Amino acid sequence: MRLTLRFAAALVLPLLAAAQTVPPRVPRVVTLTVAATDSKGAPAAGLNEADFQITDAGKPRTLSFARPVPEALTVPVAAGQATNRTASSTRPVTVLLLDQLNASFSERTSNANHALRELLKVPENGQVFAFILSSEGRLVPIRGLPATAPGGPGSVGDDPWAAHGAAMIEKGLQDSARIRPSSLDMSKRIQWTLNALESLADQMAVFPGRKGLVWFSAGMPLSLAPQVTSTGDKLDFTPQLRHLANAFDRAATSVYPVRLGATGEEDALEVVAQLTGGAVPDNRDIAPTLRQAISDARNSYQVAFLPPDDNWDGAFHKLRVVTARKGVHLRTKAGYYAFPDAKEVDSAEVPEALRAMLADLSDHAGIGLRGEIVAGPKPRLSVRIGTADIALAGQGARQSAQLRLVLSIQMSDGRSVLSPVLRIEPGWGEEQAAGVLRDGIPFDQEIATAGIERIRVAVYDRGSGIGGSLTVPVKR
Repeated sequence: MRLTLRFAAALVLPLLAAAQTVPPRVPRVVTLTVAATDSKGAPAAGLNEADFQITDAGKPRTLSFARPVPEALTVPVAAGQATNRTASSTRPVTVLLLDQLNASFSERTSNANHALRELLKVPENGQVFAFILSSEGRLVPIRGLPATAPGGPGSVGDDPWAAHGAAMIEKGLQDSARIRPSSLDMSKRIQWTLNALESLADQMAVFPGRKGLVWFSAGMPLSLAPQVTSTGDKLDFTPQLRHLANAFDRAATSVYPVRLGATGEEDALEVVAQLTGGAVPDNRDIAPTLRQAISDARNSYQVAFLPPDDNWDGAFHKLRVVTARKGVHLRTKAGYYAFPDAKEVDSAEVPEALRAMLADLSDHAGIGLRGEIVAGPKPRLSVRIGTADIALAGQGARQSAQLRLVLSIQMSDGRSVLSPVLRIEPGWGEEQAAGVLRDGIPFDQEIATAGIERIRVAVYDRGSGIGGSLTVPVKR
């Protein structure tokens, strides 16, 4: 049997731009999440675009949009439709990292016990996960992040932390018995820490909305004097820290460090919190910080602006976000590094990112998708791409996006067919904006369904670096 697919340049969408042979420049959108609280510390609801004023390196910027995070995912999923998001998959994800690598040998057991006691104080802990950064630089999952497929293996549950407490203490005790190798110098310990934090950022990136990482740590220095390095050279870890900040930015994750104690190495804790929009408490109480991270994820705003082309000068741009709303306090990242290539995506990396999502058995919920096969004389695949997690370029109601999409067709006889990389570059004006922002960007593809078991859709947003995938079954 021959599989017939029709991948038209413009497809059948009124919003889909025709394919072009030369990739356009990726819109250089700056997106940030803003936690808003009232004078009593409660979430401040009802803010809109007019309530935010932003300056970028002292220059006022006009907002492209401002919207609540997580954006309402209340569009009904009709009978026969598939989605990569469920009620549980859209709840905020918060991770606790117990940092034993940067803790003293004598304090590791007490740190593990303290972390468990604090976790048990957080009643809504079904979406709180935990890792230990071991004295050997390994990330040890105590309650690891789940698979992202709705209802799939390892999906998010609501089992209480008491079920994981024994494992945490056991791992903590095992780790406390290990002594860091005498040959391990400070520079390697710092590099191991940065690598572990970036690995967590990558794991958290596939979950939708804003996330929080509570880093229970003694911290680490940002530079080393020549006399404490193995090479006798001064080492500055600021470039790696900038790279880490960008990784957390792509993952929409704020870091909330909790100090283990006064060690004189807390500089990194403060800097990471400032660069990601988190906060550093004045004490060792983890539970209030977890609650704050969860609340921020549930009650924040996503705002964005489109700087001019000459903005990308390689310097650090300090951001200031204020509101005229009386009694409302805003917190966001202190700024961003305006690297000239900060938003450019190598065209070779896009297909690789799409294929990586398709190779994973679980659907990725980084971009919200819902879809179905619409029956008829000419069956078609109908997909709606959520706008809550993609970078939109433009001003006000006039918006555009740059997406890449791949279809993987699984045949009943076990064969699979991969489509070319399709360019989805929609633009819409004021009349269409409300419908698109509410219902999602439409993608409709006429497709012969005979002999097809299921279709997997992978979407990658070139502006944000976030992807999503969806499995659509074909009913007979």
